[in-house]
Amino acid sequence: MKEKEKERGARTNPAMDGTAKTIARTGEEPSIIDPNAETLISQPGVSAPSEAPDQKNAEQEESRDKVAGKGQSRGQGRLSNGDMVGEYQVTHLLGVGGMGEVYAGEHPVIGKKVAIKVLNRALCSVPEMVRRFSAEAKAVNRINHHNIVDIFSFGELEDGSQYFVMELLEGETFTKFMNKKAPLTYGDAKEILEQLCDALAAAHEADVVHRDLKPDNMILSQDRRQRCHLKLLDFGIARFFEDGISLGRTQTGIRLGTPLYMAPEQGAGEHVDHRADIYALGVIMYQMFTGRTPFISKSYIEILQAHSFQPPPPPGRLAELPTGLEELILWTLEKAPSARPESVAILWERLENILCRLDPESTPILSQTQENLSQHESKSKESTSSQNKGSPPSQKSHGNLQRPNHEARSGNTTREVSPLQFQDSKRRLTLLLGVGLLMAAMVAGGLFAWYLSTR
Repeated sequence: MKEKEKERGARTNPAMDGTAKTIARTGEEPSIIDPNAETLISQPGVSAPSEAPDQKNAEQEESRDKVAGKGQSRGQGRLSNGDMVGEYQVTHLLGVGGMGEVYAGEHPVIGKKVAIKVLNRALCSVPEMVRRFSAEAKAVNRINHHNIVDIFSFGELEDGSQYFVMELLEGETFTKFMNKKAPLTYGDAKEILEQLCDALAAAHEADVVHRDLKPDNMILSQDRRQRCHLKLLDFGIARFFEDGISLGRTQTGIRLGTPLYMAPEQGAGEHVDHRADIYALGVIMYQMFTGRTPFISKSYIEILQAHSFQPPPPPGRLAELPTGLEELILWTLEKAPSARPESVAILWERLENILCRLDPESTPILSQTQENLSQHESKSKESTSSQNKGSPPSQKSHGNLQRPNHEARSGNTTREVSPLQFQDSKRRLTLLLGVGLLMAAMVAGGLFAWYLSTR
């Protein structure tokens, strides 16, 4: 039996290099110094996410599938089957990545199954990594919401490595769900968005900003009545405040998040608040109803620039959407945080009113060819380039945030809204400098971790 397990472990997971994907995920695109592994996905299935620059997300999704509940991983963990971690006994190794290991565990008396995440021994001597590891457990317990993964134990192993214990989830990522079903029916969309908005609203009320909201950090499962249940994961780079002191501070110019869902101010390394999560939620809604994200590119920098300077292709050109729904999505994707919905509660109130009037079994009909879409995006880039060289674009005022009015529609024509007036050249320079700092920080961090591991 042990020999078969070793053979399976030896054959598995070429995509696990640098990532721990079980109780979650670890590093992202060049971005994001992200020490987290989040949640076990226990239903296998292979599908490549459509939104990944340089196919990184596809590799990470494959990693999730291969380690999901099968005890397969690359490399050997520090713990052995039968070892006790707090009250829980290790049953098998789920995954090994650059930031640590993830194990399946079980309470020896009551049989409760859990996932145990252990921080890499070398990173335990890096204060920033340790701080973020503990901050994830703090953030989740500060929010305490049934749609957010539960972390219920925290401690240190005998060698001083930190660990925490969290619920073991069954289901699939929302990325995989959308790859199979997008565009979603209005009924499915309402059921999922209601839970996601409720979880985000609870986080924001607790002064926690997720900062990496994306489909890969959402797990969907079904109960016996086929009702959908959502869990929001990965608060390892969350920003939250306690007694007025930021416990999630980052260096200026270092971005935390994922480019495809990153708000313009986050991509530029500027101050981020709850409205960055609202922007990411808007990207997710766009993808739910059109089958793709607003901006697609294999270049990390191009995506950041698109979020900052290009208007998103109106979703109504990609799928036949009700006017109110299209306007609501575009409201969340405003370049300036002050032009977006003030809160998730306000957004959901409007969204619910729209979705409740639609047939829950109907699905938006895709109406845009890739060729026409490419032409539109090319024109958008040219328009943005000319605007950057000339005078700043005019901005249509929204006035009251309760009344978004992004486009004037007449028949089959749509008039796009230009980006907000802001200092494009300054933001572009900040963006480029930030990417340079990010690359330098990643190289320095990798060398430092290697040095510690060889001592």
